[in-house]
Order: sequence, then structure tokens, then C-alpha cells
Amino acid sequence: MRVGDLIRDKVYGEEDESIGLIVAIDDLNESEPYKVLCNMGKGYYEVTSFRREYIELECEVVSAAQNKQKNEGIYNDGCNVRSVSTRLKMYSN
Repeated sequence: MRVGDLIRDKVYGEEDESIGLIVAIDDLNESEPYKVLCNMGKGYYEVTSFRREYIELECEVVSAAQNKQKNEGIYNDGCNVRSVSTRLKMYSN
């Protein structure tokens, strides 16, 4: 998994709230290194921290990142909140 990947929970993958966009990865030795922009419903999005084990074992990549830098922040790629929101909505059906 890397910054810019659109991911979803393997078990609850059909629900809109199970989809998210990895926006940052901190030191993988931290307890919750993955920062994910999550669809909280009704057009509301929030960045939430997750455990490495959950992201890497219980989630799957829906759409892989296009950026070449493995852990570079999504906003450094020229993405903005509107394009991120649109990308999330495309897969939240």
C-alpha cells in the first residue's frame, strides 16, 4: 500500500463508508502509521489514523496510486480535495 491508493475494507467493501484514500504513511513502527481520507457519509470526509495490520491485511486496493514516489503526500502530487472527493465518489457505489 502507498500514498494515493484508493482502498476499501475487504469485509464491508459494498458500503460507501468502507472506502478511503491513503493520504500519508508515517513511520511504520508507530501504532497507527496510515492516514486515510475516509468517506463518513453525506459528503463528509475525515482523515483517520489506522493500524498497519488493518490496512495491509484487511483492506484491498481498489485503484492504485499513479505517483512514482512511494510515501510522498498526496497533496504534493497536485491533487486537491475536489479531485480526491470525486475519486472517492466514483468507487462509492
